[in-house]
Amino acid sequence: MDKDIIKMQREALETLKYIAKILPEKHIQYALAEGRVALEKQIQKQIYVCNYGKAHCPVCNTDIHGVGKINFCFSCGQKLDWYRI
Repeated sequence: MDKDIIKMQREALETLKYIAKILPEKHIQYALAEGRVALEKQIQKQIYVCNYGKAHCPVCNTDIHGVGKINFCFSCGQKLDWYRI
């Protein structure tokens, strides 16, 4: 992924966090929090591999089958990074 895109995503996350703190309406805070969570899932996170060779999602710890073939965790939707294994 392009470094500029990752930087923009992180800046958008920080903006959402700030806005969620200053707005008093609960439904708006909830919507912003959900948007932040969805955006965070789009930022790749490195999977981890246990000693016995099984890959796991870095967010929900679900077993990942099809090593290197899937881009998102089927359980939580986190975007996966296979390139730094």
